[in-house]
Amino acid sequence: MPCDKVNAPWTLVVLREHPRRLIAECPRLGALDELADLRLIQWAHMLGFRGHFSTRSRHYSTTLGDIRADRTTYARDEAITTGRLPLFDEETVLVIAEWEYAGKGYPLGDALLAAALAEHIDRHKPEDVLFRTTRGNLIRRDYFNADILKPAILTAGMPADMTFHDLRHTFASTALAEDVPISEVSRWLGHESITTTVDLYGHLVPEASERTRTALGNAFAAALQLT
Repeated sequence: MPCDKVNAPWTLVVLREHPRRLIAECPRLGALDELADLRLIQWAHMLGFRGHFSTRSRHYSTTLGDIRADRTTYARDEAITTGRLPLFDEETVLVIAEWEYAGKGYPLGDALLAAALAEHIDRHKPEDVLFRTTRGNLIRRDYFNADILKPAILTAGMPADMTFHDLRHTFASTALAEDVPISEVSRWLGHESITTTVDLYGHLVPEASERTRTALGNAFAAALQLT
């Protein structure tokens, strides 16, 4: 029963000194406007359990596990009674859904990028934009090609005539080879129309026609079985 409904004096409650003082303080603090949202008066009786009643449930001849089990049984029996679940014997295991592990943390590419960005931020402490020239200016295309891309190409042992667009072509061909939909590749490349992507990279997905024939064959087979 909430404490604001109890008429007996606080001093008559049989408790040890510490919880008794805590309970006795609740009406005083609960009367303050700035503490009204804490509802101290209504919940002061919980202190008699020396904590929330659920943490002392075993002392009162039950456990939260027993309560959850009873709730599960009730929900199952109600679903069977109302026809939402079929009636099986006790040994039957009914699987209504399944989980599939999709992975944990960053994908490898994202993890490498996140680590590189974290190292860059820690070393250079950028205030506004992430990357600037060695003189603190914004990076222009000619500066990027001459001072960043070309040295990186030579360090990596790639052909010296490699261009930035070669990186885009490598991305597109690799993504398509790994069965990424061409519509998604087009979005990543920033093409205004997917037609541009198809014209440039459509030849890299020759198996698409085979997938189309397979899909149509499956549809026809399903239709013939129905008829």
